[in-house]
Amino acid sequence: MTNSPDRSLICKLKDISSFLLKRDQKTICVQVNDTSFNVMNHWFWRKFKRKNWEPQTYQLMNKYLSPEKNYIDVGTWIGPTILFATEIGAKKIYGVEANPVTYKILSKNSQMNQVVSEKLSLYNLCITDVDGGKVDFGGKKDADASSASSIRGNAWQIPSSTICTWMKQNKINGFNFIKIDIEGAESLIEKDMQILSAQKDLVVLLSLHPPFWENKEEIAKTVAGYCSLFDVYTVNEEKLGIDELKEMMLTSVRKPKWGTKYGNFFEVLLKSK
Repeated sequence: MTNSPDRSLICKLKDISSFLLKRDQKTICVQVNDTSFNVMNHWFWRKFKRKNWEPQTYQLMNKYLSPEKNYIDVGTWIGPTILFATEIGAKKIYGVEANPVTYKILSKNSQMNQVVSEKLSLYNLCITDVDGGKVDFGGKKDADASSASSIRGNAWQIPSSTICTWMKQNKINGFNFIKIDIEGAESLIEKDMQILSAQKDLVVLLSLHPPFWENKEEIAKTVAGYCSLFDVYTVNEEKLGIDELKEMMLTSVRKPKWGTKYGNFFEVLLKSK
């Protein structure tokens, strides 16, 4: 599906509820193993510090990232996986975030940590299937809001691009690991994934959000189609068949065993054939 640049697009990205920085905002220190980072105070970091946040994500990044290769993070949010990639030692890190306020938070976090800023190139951009378009989104000006539905509105206009055009324009290469978390817009990266599937030794960690899909069967078919161009695995690196993936995406179970406590949200690991 291709949208014309003048069409109003809805971009469902993580915590797109438009955080506002609080006037009394303080910085806190978080750790990834033995590496400490200063970050802007945010409710998430308390959770990050209390719990071993997404250990499977860290394990996969630690396995495939290396000092000789670059890392791409599409849908950075406030940057927990940016910290992972920094601690692990990726050569360079390229991050994309559409929400202008979380983008600002991540920019400040980067500036406070030289070990991050010397590696990270960050872009305020919305990944869609349209190059050179504009994405309207807005919502409640609430620093604690986290509803994906609150993006609807026109508080901001953010430029849009496909992943591959963004890479080409910014001469991004030498990468072997891409994390993609675009909160329900998975059908819009079909052409990107078709192109990326031809790259040798590429690993993609793709987050899927079936509850956000308006036409679930059609989008599941699209996603299964481009995933079939790769070898597909669970985050535990167990082989996953395309038919099984379709069943997982289309399940009527509200909270399946492979999902999160919030519903049928899960990740798959894609490896180039």
